[in-house]
Amino acid sequence: MSFLFKAAFWLGLVFYVLPPSAPLPPSAGTTLPSSGEVATAVIRGATQLCRDHAETCARGAGLVTDTVQRELIGASTPAAHDTLTPADREVPFGGVQPPVGSAPLRAPLPPRRPA
Repeated sequence: MSFLFKAAFWLGLVFYVLPPSAPLPPSAGTTLPSSGEVATAVIRGATQLCRDHAETCARGAGLVTDTVQRELIGASTPAAHDTLTPADREVPFGGVQPPVGSAPLRAPLPPRRPA
């Protein structure tokens, strides 16, 4: 119950300290841009980015082409072949045996301390 009081106190304090929000503009007069306008803005921004940062633009274009090539090639190639042999798939009778000379199943106890 005290958690609820603490949470309410701190949330109230946060909302009290936050600045008041500006009123939202009326939505009746606003219209959404068309897809052509959005595409033009994106192309204009990409052109500006490539003009200012040619190395970044070239690296991004390389990543895009690599991804597209992987998608196209990966769709046409079959899945990787199984590399296990029939001997690898066989489990020895009695389960898997530990290798010879491995550590014992139980470690020895340390010597007792003198009383």
